[in-house]
Amino acid sequence: MRIRNTAILTILLIIFSCTSLLAAVNGVATLSVDAITVLPYDGESEATARINLSVIGDATNTTRPIEFIYIQFSRGSSSTFDPRTMSLNGVALNYNLYDTTNPYGILMNRANGTSWDNFITLDTNGLTGSFVENFSFDIKIPAGQSVLNGTYTDSKKITIKLFGFLGPNAPSHTPFSLATAKKAKLLDSQKRTIKATAAFEFKLSLVARNAAFDFTSSTYNLDFGILDPSESLEADLIIDSHESYSINVTSAQGNKMKHTLVNEYVDYSFSFDGSPITLAAGVSTPLVTSAAASFTPGDRYPIDITVATIIDEPAGDYEDNLTFTITAN
Repeated sequence: MRIRNTAILTILLIIFSCTSLLAAVNGVATLSVDAITVLPYDGESEATARINLSVIGDATNTTRPIEFIYIQFSRGSSSTFDPRTMSLNGVALNYNLYDTTNPYGILMNRANGTSWDNFITLDTNGLTGSFVENFSFDIKIPAGQSVLNGTYTDSKKITIKLFGFLGPNAPSHTPFSLATAKKAKLLDSQKRTIKATAAFEFKLSLVARNAAFDFTSSTYNLDFGILDPSESLEADLIIDSHESYSINVTSAQGNKMKHTLVNEYVDYSFSFDGSPITLAAGVSTPLVTSAAASFTPGDRYPIDITVATIIDEPAGDYEDNLTFTITAN
């Protein structure tokens, strides 16, 4: 006997941004940041969006050489920088921001940073006038987060600020300290709103009784071998869904296993989650009509198949196919 299932799995992460270009402080440099990035997030692996930004020198600046620049990032609505969070109806989705060239350094502001590794930095060595310096940072959402479907928002925009140590006679930027960082001049700032949209997700598995969830187990064979009256076999259907869902089953033969060569049948009984279910051939039969959203390790439903009385059925192979369909409500 073969048992098959069907399911849909899709999660999209959308990061929206709102651009607000400010006039360059003292006409020295401005900050440009990419507007929107979209990436898929399936929960099984870390999702990363790369955001490009540029520091653009003002062509009119001939008297204020820039010796060193740094770019800082606010923490958004979170009380800490690790992690930053988005939320929906009190459910948190964790994320963070990293310099592309330093993937382990969380980007922070100068009040909370512990070294220049917590900033995007560049030794500009006295740049003046028109120039463009390009950088990027990564938005990362860790794998393995179980969240409800819907749109998650960091309710407080991330503020990105560009600072510069300006000459002539610019103060030193080393060693790093809050007092040192404060000697730089604010040149420009941008704000970004970060959102993630978690779309419909199903995770399901057909496994042996009491076995662990297995993504690779989408079919399961119950092999009775030589049939004996009242012999039973069992399996489990496990569902991890971020939506309310329903379960239907369709039996090709309807509580019967058909001989593979002739029109002969062996009856069997079908039990789902402890309840006997009558199956009509080719008819989708509801098993669960409105289950609540379920998270890891998921909802487990026992399946039991018991052979009925065997009288004079001819020898040979008998089979039925059960197809389980999981649908979001």
